[in-house]
Amino acid sequence: ITLKDGTLVVLRVQQYVAATIKPLTAVKQLIKQQLSTQQASQQAKRLGDNLLPEITTHTNTKALALKHKLHWVTKIDIGRQAKNVSPLMLQQIFSMPAPTIAGKLSTRAMMLPNGDYALVAVTKVHVDNSQKLISAQTQLLQQQLTSMFASAAYDAYANMQQQQTKVKVYANNL
Repeated sequence: ITLKDGTLVVLRVQQYVAATIKPLTAVKQLIKQQLSTQQASQQAKRLGDNLLPEITTHTNTKALALKHKLHWVTKIDIGRQAKNVSPLMLQQIFSMPAPTIAGKLSTRAMMLPNGDYALVAVTKVHVDNSQKLISAQTQLLQQQLTSMFASAAYDAYANMQQQQTKVKVYANNL
């Protein structure tokens, strides 16, 4: 196996132990934990879906969150490369439409890879003044941005799928 730093690791199997079905007592706690996590995710999704219309029209989102004993995080002036926001959330935020009516929010709900359910609200979009660029530069930048965002979207999707499923990666097949 080749590691990132170029180091090679060689393994040898001394004894093969065939796979067996574990007894229920050994996996009971794990099953309970998985079921409770799954149920909590479903409840969070239901609550989030019920709150989404309220958040869209509500002026004080923090008060609404406190009313339901939830944690509301406000971020101001977020750029596409923000380090304090997850890349998956950034992708969703920057694919949302800009709010069209003053005081009304653009909202979206999303399931996070860890099972949490997030409601995202955008209050205002600041568009950079790129009118100074000449047409050819603008077209080139658009092509580069499209390529970068498509790649980032695929990477985020692939990472999310890999985290949600059991994937075995064999280095010799890469």
